[in-house]
Amino acid sequence: MSPAQNTIEHGLLLEEKMEWETAVEVYTALLAGAGGADAELAFRLGHAHFHLRQFEESAAHLHEATLLNPAEAAWHYRLGYVQEQLGNYDAAVAAYKASLALEPGQTRRMHRLAAAEASAEQAATASVEMSRAESRRRVQQLVENKAPVWQQIEALNDGLSVNSDDPEWLVQLAEAQFSMNRFAEACENFAAAALLKPEQADLHFLEGWCWELLERPAKARHAYNRAIAADADLQAKDFGVGVFFQKKGRWVAAADAYRRTLRLQPTSAELHYRIGYALVRSYKWREAIELLRLAVAMDPSVPQWHYRLGFAHERLAEWNDAAFAYEYAIGLNSPAPTYWLYRLGYVLTQANDFQGACLAFAATIKPAESAEPTQPDVPIGVYERRLLVDGLHAALNSQSAQRCLEAGNRLEMRGMHALAAEAFDAAVKRTENHSPNAYYKLGRALQETGDFEAACRAYLETRLFKRPHGVNTAPYRKNKELNQTMIYTEFLETLPVAHSTVLYESSHGNSVSCNPLQICRNLLDDPQFDSWTHIWVLNDKERVPLELAGRTNVIFVTRESNLYLRHLSTAKYLINNTSFPPYFLRRPEQQYLNTWHGTPLKTLGKDVKVGFFEHRNIARNLLQTTHIIVPNVHTRNALIEAHDIQGLYTGKVALTGYPRTDTVVNATIKDQARIRAALGLDPTDTRPVVLFAPTWRGGVGSSYFDAEGLKEDLERLRGEDRHVFLRAHRFAEDALAGFGFGDWIVPQHIDTNELLAGVDVLITDYSSIFFDFLPTGRTILFYTPDLEHYQNERGLYFEMESMPGVLTKDIETLAQQLSQALKGPTTPFVDFQAEFCPKEDGRSAVRAVDFFFRSDDTHLLPDLEPQKTNLLFHQSLIPNGITTSFVNLMKNLDTERYRAVLLFDANAVASESVRMNLLNKLPDHVQLLARSGRQLFSAEEKWVNEKFAAQHELTNSEQYEIAGKAYGRELARLIGNARFEYICEFDGYSRFWTGMFAHGRAPGRKHVIYLHNQMMSEQNMKYPYLQGVFNLYRRFDSLISVSKSVNASNMTELSAAFGLEAGKFSYANNPLDPDMCLELAESPLPESLDSWLKPNAKLLVSVGRLSPEKAHERLIRAFSEEYTRVTNIQLVLVGDGPLKARLTSLVENLGLEDKVLLLGALDNPFPVVKRADGFILPSLHEGQGLVLLEALILGKIVIATDISGPRSVLASGAGLLVENSLDGIRHGLRLFIEGQIKPTRFDVVDYQRRAIEGFRSVFAAN
Repeated sequence: MSPAQNTIEHGLLLEEKMEWETAVEVYTALLAGAGGADAELAFRLGHAHFHLRQFEESAAHLHEATLLNPAEAAWHYRLGYVQEQLGNYDAAVAAYKASLALEPGQTRRMHRLAAAEASAEQAATASVEMSRAESRRRVQQLVENKAPVWQQIEALNDGLSVNSDDPEWLVQLAEAQFSMNRFAEACENFAAAALLKPEQADLHFLEGWCWELLERPAKARHAYNRAIAADADLQAKDFGVGVFFQKKGRWVAAADAYRRTLRLQPTSAELHYRIGYALVRSYKWREAIELLRLAVAMDPSVPQWHYRLGFAHERLAEWNDAAFAYEYAIGLNSPAPTYWLYRLGYVLTQANDFQGACLAFAATIKPAESAEPTQPDVPIGVYERRLLVDGLHAALNSQSAQRCLEAGNRLEMRGMHALAAEAFDAAVKRTENHSPNAYYKLGRALQETGDFEAACRAYLETRLFKRPHGVNTAPYRKNKELNQTMIYTEFLETLPVAHSTVLYESSHGNSVSCNPLQICRNLLDDPQFDSWTHIWVLNDKERVPLELAGRTNVIFVTRESNLYLRHLSTAKYLINNTSFPPYFLRRPEQQYLNTWHGTPLKTLGKDVKVGFFEHRNIARNLLQTTHIIVPNVHTRNALIEAHDIQGLYTGKVALTGYPRTDTVVNATIKDQARIRAALGLDPTDTRPVVLFAPTWRGGVGSSYFDAEGLKEDLERLRGEDRHVFLRAHRFAEDALAGFGFGDWIVPQHIDTNELLAGVDVLITDYSSIFFDFLPTGRTILFYTPDLEHYQNERGLYFEMESMPGVLTKDIETLAQQLSQALKGPTTPFVDFQAEFCPKEDGRSAVRAVDFFFRSDDTHLLPDLEPQKTNLLFHQSLIPNGITTSFVNLMKNLDTERYRAVLLFDANAVASESVRMNLLNKLPDHVQLLARSGRQLFSAEEKWVNEKFAAQHELTNSEQYEIAGKAYGRELARLIGNARFEYICEFDGYSRFWTGMFAHGRAPGRKHVIYLHNQMMSEQNMKYPYLQGVFNLYRRFDSLISVSKSVNASNMTELSAAFGLEAGKFSYANNPLDPDMCLELAESPLPESLDSWLKPNAKLLVSVGRLSPEKAHERLIRAFSEEYTRVTNIQLVLVGDGPLKARLTSLVENLGLEDKVLLLGALDNPFPVVKRADGFILPSLHEGQGLVLLEALILGKIVIATDISGPRSVLASGAGLLVENSLDGIRHGLRLFIEGQIKPTRFDVVDYQRRAIEGFRSVFAAN
């Protein structure tokens, strides 16, 4: 198109022809020639784009036209229409209004304005709803991920603008703020919610509570009055604001509030009761009694008040006063609650009024059967008496709880109460699930004999939870595991130890076998133990051995049953060949013998190459034992060292030989014939017996087996001149089902060691069975087709080539070797027997019994571990500076003086690869113990600990003692009697771990906790629950900060607030690993950083978690104001955390994408620090600032805020300290940019020396 054609007239002509694209070209050219400032051309161009439906371009030009000439009403109208098409409804409304202002009354334009306004309102509503949905999704995600409360508050505040009319949002925000002790902010939002929902009394109450905590009593009173006025459920109008505190479980506050109301209603009996009840829940028993006595004096007609008074007396062990109150309550309440009757019986028992107690207990259960004889007028004849007595003996011999119960019922009905009691006693000792009725029957029978004290003991057992705990256990008992551990704890705490009872467990209750069986046989044959009771754990009662069937002093229980818990907690003598469940805790009066189940050829514990800490419960069990027997020194070493308890174990280890091997060694020709008969062999058949006994594959609790291949191998080994049998490991039994092995498999009722007595040739692979067979001197063949794979996967302690027999790897060679072995005897392996079977002379069980039951220490193995100062640490291995300092400390530990043990949560560590990597960075000398199972609680301990977790403090010393008992028990469950001179909670942030390490006292043991920061600042900014941690500090001997200045701050802020002695505070600087820093710094830069950096740029780096206390936002804002002083400066933040998204948005909003880089977390940040020209730490508070020290090692210029921690590092002039403010950081940046800060030499050797000296001053070595 020629320039001559570019005229506005030509454009208009094109419009008439509707050649809009050409018109756009013309108007664009004309507008460019006019310098872009022609209103008419701008409108025509916008008009042309409009007809092409190019609305964005049209809107831009039409807007320009209206700016240049705002007097054209039609132009505004056209702009409004275009903006409407674009969905820019607010802009459309503005344009339509401008058009109508110039030309009022235009109907069409008024319609368009109305439509745009409606669309604008609808769009605004949709936008708000979208924003609401997004904000709610974000908050919900944070809640589900259990994000810190401060982070939830940020999200709730961010969404407040679109949720300010949502009372639920306001309450959620206020409750989060309240939990962070931000009472002023919480007050504002509770008040806002109350304005929206004035009928909700709770909201007014919560506002008032905030005012009260802010010490604004007048405002609190007004809010409380509104709450009372709005209440329709809690009787607040009668009893005041205390009802709300009571509902919240804030019992101390409830008592105080009720007292205030009492001043206005001094004659109110119920107010006195309510105060008394609140004091009961606050464990202020004496004050509660005073108020409850006043209440019942004013109104003696309410049974519950007398009961509550009795309960308070009972808690103070005022048994008679408790009984009087309980009796009065029962008299007023008909029918009396059975629990009230039980409590009366309980306190009378404690008061030694056993006859009175029996009367109370007897009323608790209405028996299903009548206690009266069915033939009262018919005397018992000789025949009937003999019949009943014989029935009792038959029931006892049957070992059946049900038959004993039935026999007891028959005897009871005929008035033979003493024999009935014997039957019922046998029944309760054999009843798997708790039976209140059976215990009741026992109590009643004993009561009838006049043995009231014994009757009371039986009656007490009608309830699982006997003590006066005052806790609703129903919610807890819905959780199967929690219920089990609560019952077990109750048994531990309330039942006496049965001094003549032995509990045996073999293979987790899957059989009656192995070493425990042989020890049991020995005891049963020893007259000294004739009166003893023997408890066998057996899950399948069909597998009761004939030799134990019918014995009245042998009881069989199912593992994990209620009866199992009862016997496990009370039997004085415990014998196991593997391990008890994770919840097991040995009582001080109990003795525990672990026999293990074979000399280890396969690796154990930490030496196993598959799985991760699957041995944790076995290690825990070994630490619980008082005695271990072993057949050889190798087994002792494998058990102790493979489970990382060397130097910790305080029990006795004796080289007794294996009791189970006595069966093999002592076998007679008659015994061998009996075994052959049990295998189904004819007595005239003299062909040799070959036993194939392969081991299992896999880790603890898992197995795999090639059943088809095994069957083919067995078929190849069979021959006319031999009998071949298979004995599979118990873990492999299920895998072999359904493959047609038939009579090849040795019946399970045949004990393995009895079986070996009748075996002529043993074929095995990696099973320890060959060690038991070794004393026979007969042939052993090793068949290991998967040797290399098995060694790599599971691991072996010995080279298979060194085993006492022929090693083969293919079935054909094995078949040939078997044929050769059957031709004649082989040469015995004397040296191997001497090393691994030195005590297998047929008297191993005798030695084991003498060792365990008679304290014969003749065969004790000496503890060859060097004596060191044992240190137990907990550290969570979360990737942060605390973990770095722990790893550094372990690397710098003097292993000649100290033995370091880490107790950790294996499940938590295994869930994150980064934590697994940190675990692997620990030096080899650190011994590892993993927590197994769940904490043991009584019902009351559970309630108190929940209260502690929710409120971060407890009412009085009694509640702290209750919580502490649970913590101490947990430590004992995990480490048994392991010897530790120091136990140290190194993290210092977990209430659970702090509580556990604060308790568990032992003679000579010191308790230490590290304080890695200004802890009050940590509580105020992020972690309100730390108040609970601080309340446990008084239980520690030493509170160790990680720098001198932080120690001073912590001492000042914590000692007065929590009643801590100043002498407990000390400090020890974190050791460093300078060699690692320098080595890792030589690695290449991350590619993402290398490509982002400008050539020759001056680089400033900060390393730290992206969380509020690190103040990165302040650093970025200061940088945005100062970077313009020089063009080639860049800032890199290394780290990750909850503020990453916020900081990323900030960088984008400030237009700093090419100046500030959030690099994320790095496993190795040292190359970045090395590349930097300077390092900055802008934190609000720090413990020490380990990253500062590492930057100094790398020779960097260092800037930090002048706060405790960094002040200790840089006060000597090693770097620049700046004011802890935005201006301070700007000042530091300015000096860095202008080159006014120079690097200084850091004497790392001197620092390390002082750090180690600080550690030794806390942990004094023996």
